[in-house]
Amino acid sequence: MTTCIEVLRTGSRELGELHPRAHVALGPGDDFLMMPAVSPTGIGVKVVNVISGNRDRSLPLIH
Repeated sequence: MTTCIEVLRTGSRELGELHPRAHVALGPGDDFLMMPAVSPTGIGVKVVNVISGNRDRSLPLIH
């Protein structure tokens, strides 16, 4: 976990190039999002699922 935290700190200090977010509608109130970024030393993709029915299942809305 220490390595992961340090990598995230390094990435947040570097100037990266953000690319357009990709959005896939999965259904009413349900979405899949991908947010890519590129820096001189690496690439990363943030992936988020928003599932409206999760609240009824006592699960987080966003994963």
